[in-house]
Amino acid sequence: MRNITLAIDEQTLALNQLVRRLVEQTVNPSIKDGLDKFLALAEEAHGHSGGQKWTRDELHERK
Repeated sequence: MRNITLAIDEQTLALNQLVRRLVEQTVNPSIKDGLDKFLALAEEAHGHSGGQKWTRDELHERK
């Protein structure tokens, strides 16, 4: 397989490096934002199982 090299703003990047950077910039912030929102909601919920434990089958049971 041949490498493709691009010259951008006087920097030379291989195409896979450019794509990797673009994907990281696009995906990583949204994953972190989503996780932060989830954790904030979990803190606000004040839920408690009361010691109840469920089996895997019970958790995936369709009603």
